[in-house]
Amino acid sequence: MSALDRAAHDAGIVASPTTGEVIDLATAPTETLAAYLDGVRDLERRLREQKAMATAEVLARMDREGRWTATLGDWKLTAPSPEPRRVYDAAALRADLEQLVADDLIAPAAAARAVEEVTTLKVSAAGVKALEKLGGPVADAVERHRTLETRDRRVSVTRQRGVE
Repeated sequence: MSALDRAAHDAGIVASPTTGEVIDLATAPTETLAAYLDGVRDLERRLREQKAMATAEVLARMDREGRWTATLGDWKLTAPSPEPRRVYDAAALRADLEQLVADDLIAPAAAARAVEEVTTLKVSAAGVKALEKLGGPVADAVERHRTLETRDRRVSVTRQRGVE
């Protein structure tokens, strides 16, 4: 970010992506901000499309050359090969491996290394809310383990039909 960009950013000054008009975020009417957000989202969409097109071209060139890491001047490009990702049915594989262990064809440790059992815990908002309603030591226990996180908030902007 240039010094000029940093100064504009710090002052809350932006440029409309559609008109180039300078907008002071603190004083602009909300309708102007809505149009600005709509223009930014349209620009983001177009940039995503262009990025996808350029990515497809780079991948095609890397695939043709059979290399997925390339250093070109100041740039280093890396990408996965086109080889399909291997996906396994973990439960079915585990069952077959257990049989192979029982048949003494592989060691139990080999089967354990191939399929790891992972346990995850997930808090149910509805369940916690019900416990909080009990109050007293139950609510206190729940409270001890709660932290509040700031939400990433966004504004939805849609153009009304028939309005230009």
